[in-house]
Amino acid sequence: MELVNAVELHARVASTDNIDLHQISSGLEVDGVVIDEGDILLLKMQTENTENGLYVVDSGELIRADNFNSPLNIRNGLIISVLEGETNADTQWETSIGSRLLVIDITPISFIRKITETARIVELTFEIEGDDETVVFDITHDLDTMNVTHEVYDTEGDSVMIEFRRTSSNTVRLSPGEPLGVDNNLVLVIRAEIDPSH
Repeated sequence: MELVNAVELHARVASTDNIDLHQISSGLEVDGVVIDEGDILLLKMQTENTENGLYVVDSGELIRADNFNSPLNIRNGLIISVLEGETNADTQWETSIGSRLLVIDITPISFIRKITETARIVELTFEIEGDDETVVFDITHDLDTMNVTHEVYDTEGDSVMIEFRRTSSNTVRLSPGEPLGVDNNLVLVIRAEIDPSH
């Protein structure tokens, strides 16, 4: 089996308090975000710090993510990027384990917020053309990160609330739920912190 290098992993949200792993109710909010089936969560505030880690929502429970569930893929210095949340959106957390020999559910795991002082903000703007059929818009960018923020405006410059998801490191998705209509265009602005050393 191949060891994991110092790569960047992602979580939709990060916890701000202890979460019961076995009772994930419908409509549960974590850091202000309603959690869906299949979402990846960074649990960093568990009462038992041996439970900390990356988890996937699976049938009302949280199970450890496949890429963060063994000594082969959990190591000191591994970076977790958090995408959403009222407190933790667009933050990065560095993994710290309390022992060189990690044993799942026995070894304490903690996460330290990572501050990138050299990062610069890159902003991209996209025009979304409305029609009478399209209800999902997939937008491609070249930022090579899922750690982006966004704003959506109408043609008069007013802010618009619309469902937004990061689908890959170079694509995002807008889902208005119904067609925008002909000539009813929107403007999407996405921003990311880019470390010039990478």
